[in-house]
Amino acid sequence: MELAVSGYNHKQSNLLERILHRIANLNINSARFDALKEKVLLIHRLGHLIAIKFSSSVARLQEHSRISNSHKPVRVPCTIPV
Repeated sequence: MELAVSGYNHKQSNLLERILHRIANLNINSARFDALKEKVLLIHRLGHLIAIKFSSSVARLQEHSRISNSHKPVRVPCTIPV
């Protein structure tokens, strides 16, 4: 584990001491932990679904582009009265 603190030099040691004290005396509320865990998992699943939907949309656009580019343009004769 690596910990870096920045800010005013005269307060860095105080900040580092408070952080280390909190880490050493960590008290985890299991209900809060479970709620946060579910939230993180939901965000992960939603992000995965969004990535899947995006990639399938891109694939559909590529397929549409390939199909539309494979057809030759149709020329329609047009006469303009003078």
